[in-house]
Amino acid sequence: MAKKKKFKVCATYMSRCYLEIEAKDADEAYDIAMDTDGGDFIESTNSYYSGDWDIDPNEIEEIK
Repeated sequence: MAKKKKFKVCATYMSRCYLEIEAKDADEAYDIAMDTDGGDFIESTNSYYSGDWDIDPNEIEEIK
């Protein structure tokens, strides 16, 4: 039986968030959102927008 090795596997967790913004149109709402601190966004609790994992096979390295 081969000896097992340790690996570090990097992943990104993506979650859908929203922010209610008052603006004159969608372009202004976009600009305001882009200038807003990410901590002001609210994570969606709608199961349709639940988070997902993305594991990058290029970011797996053996731990020596």
